[in-house]
Amino acid sequence: MVSAKLTRRRLLGTGVGSLGLIAPPWFGAARPSEACARTEDEFYLDDLGLIVQRNCDGGDTAQREGMYWFGTWVWRHDLGLGAFGKPRGITLERVLNHLEVGQTGQFRRHPTQTQDGLNLPEKTSRDQLIPLIAAMGVHGDHARLDRLRDKISKNFYFVNKDFLLFFDEYIKRALNRELQVNGEIDRFLLDGAVTLRLNELGKKEDMDDVGDDLNLIMQLALAALPGRRGEKVKAIRARYSHDRPKNYGVYLSSYRKAFPGDLTASKELMVSRIDQGIKNAGWKPDCPNVLGALKWYFREESGGGPGMVALYKPIIEKYFAAPIATA
Repeated sequence: MVSAKLTRRRLLGTGVGSLGLIAPPWFGAARPSEACARTEDEFYLDDLGLIVQRNCDGGDTAQREGMYWFGTWVWRHDLGLGAFGKPRGITLERVLNHLEVGQTGQFRRHPTQTQDGLNLPEKTSRDQLIPLIAAMGVHGDHARLDRLRDKISKNFYFVNKDFLLFFDEYIKRALNRELQVNGEIDRFLLDGAVTLRLNELGKKEDMDDVGDDLNLIMQLALAALPGRRGEKVKAIRARYSHDRPKNYGVYLSSYRKAFPGDLTASKELMVSRIDQGIKNAGWKPDCPNVLGALKWYFREESGGGPGMVALYKPIIEKYFAAPIATA
């Protein structure tokens, strides 16, 4: 159980770190080049107050907002930690009004950014919607969530290229409604999703592969909350937590000590350095593998802002606890 006296600064002591206001170059395709404002809680916000990348790219704004509002709800209502960080000056309702196109049940990645069609619902993906569904669910915005579900079902459960029929039980859990066959279908689907993810990771043995963990973490975390009909998912969540292979994120604390202040390194350079640290300096994992996946995904060098790790660290510790690997 996470102590209610746990402070956010203590959370930052295991490689998350308060890293200062830095605007290193963006790696990748052309995007808005200006550096967005960095909050004390280590998120980047645009002029609408929405979470974006360091360079103001809003391609994952819907995903980040969903994770943020779900996580802050869990802090206050489940973990008993109170508010996370400082108020942002924007409500969830305002955020969702930005992201939903009118009252159509269609959502977009970002309301105003036109590059790559980020403001168009036809560019939305499953990865953007899964965290938003959890956030709407715990905050009780069932009217909006019903609009989303109705829109999906009318489109034969497709959201653009993504098929969401397998997430219907997840949506019903967010709506706090009864699951089919007393939760057996939900158990079957989540068990299969965990098996698929673990098999995929086992075949590739790629410690950089962490992106597909985010949706799974959201699904399992929602099922872990009291009263969300997740009793049959507990063992599945434990299996994922225990069997999820190591990733580069579990070595980030050692990396930060070895390369303090160097926050502009490319992913390739970071990977090379960590591989050498493991081989030549005996670096050891310092956190559970599920938390490591979040640390690697939201590392400062990626431009995503490490505040999400500080937010999810106690959630992972409570619901995804697993022994830290010894090698």
